[in-house]
Amino acid sequence: MLNKISLTILIVLVIFTNQAIAQEQVGTDNTFEAVTWNIEWLGTSGQGPSNESLQLANAAFIMSILNADFYALQEIRDQDTLDDLISALNGSPGISTTYTGFVAPHVGCCQRMAFVYNTETVTLRNLGGVTQGQSEFAWAGRIPFFLEFDATINGITRTIYSVNIHAKAFADQSSYNRRVEAAGDLYDFFVDETGSDAILFLGDYNDDVDVSTFNENTTPYIDFAGDFRNFRILSKVLSDQKRASTVNGSEMIDHITVSDELFEDIVEDDGILIHDPREYINNYGNTTSDHFPIVSIFSFQLATSNDTDTEIPREVELFQNYPNPFNPSTTIEFLLNSPQQVTLTVYNTNGQEITRLIQNQRLSSGRHSVNLDASNLSSGVYFYQLSTDAITLTRSLTLIK
Repeated sequence: MLNKISLTILIVLVIFTNQAIAQEQVGTDNTFEAVTWNIEWLGTSGQGPSNESLQLANAAFIMSILNADFYALQEIRDQDTLDDLISALNGSPGISTTYTGFVAPHVGCCQRMAFVYNTETVTLRNLGGVTQGQSEFAWAGRIPFFLEFDATINGITRTIYSVNIHAKAFADQSSYNRRVEAAGDLYDFFVDETGSDAILFLGDYNDDVDVSTFNENTTPYIDFAGDFRNFRILSKVLSDQKRASTVNGSEMIDHITVSDELFEDIVEDDGILIHDPREYINNYGNTTSDHFPIVSIFSFQLATSNDTDTEIPREVELFQNYPNPFNPSTTIEFLLNSPQQVTLTVYNTNGQEITRLIQNQRLSSGRHSVNLDASNLSSGVYFYQLSTDAITLTRSLTLIK
């Protein structure tokens, strides 16, 4: 471990060298901030940035600027490395609270996931590996790491089940297939096993959530992206903006997803952001990490009546597919005001039937979503038509390859 006196001196030098004293902290006392950040090979000699002491000092300083309540970190060597990082963070100027944290005990050296949290706002309930229904191979030996906790802001407490992942890397068919399997297994676990806890699913997804980084295939996280009722990928808006979460990349591969229990707490518009330390860390990509921290911000609200959620819709609605234009997959949502027989059909511009996504199936009232995979279709405009017991609705969609 690093000498604590030397590390403190180095942190002070980092502050003045990067002229970051005036940098405002991101986190506030009135919001809950959750961050995912891959700190490239932190603590591992011969991998990542060569000056390990500088890397750790930079990382601690960046975390002090973020001033977040909760961090999901990836590529941490071991608990000793994390303890050094936390010690440096707790000793940083402007930090008046106490942080603590844990690395994933079930993951081998040296790319462990870890959690760091503010002990004044976060109270630990439980932690460990998400082993049920998960494949070591699909996760490249990095079975997801969970931490269940109570988060309290302004006297309002949320019980949150957070899962930190570092998915299989590389844009090739085999790696893509493993990400598809892993993401599907994790989705099934959430749906079947997590109960009513709010879910905070964040980490290095190693793929994008609009379309895959491999061959523009369907995103491996399509179950989450298509399940609007139960999940929201906060960082998808950054993908839609063609932003990148790595220094030299062109895609978003680090993401944050929440379940419906947190929907009302999301800070809209500016509640998800990429924090770019290159504004104040010299040569950040070579000295600190090849990934940027991704920050999500929540403002806990008092529970409100869920009458709106349970109210039967007044009419049948067919929504615009999302995304649109798309390639090669998109989601179609519709709303039923009563249990009805439903058929959902896709046509080309000549009126020829292309596929039936739903065939005369009786569905319950409420919101429904269906995924359309257009991998075998040519670019162009198509129409999708919803037919029920009493009404037929049609919209157009655009496939661009």
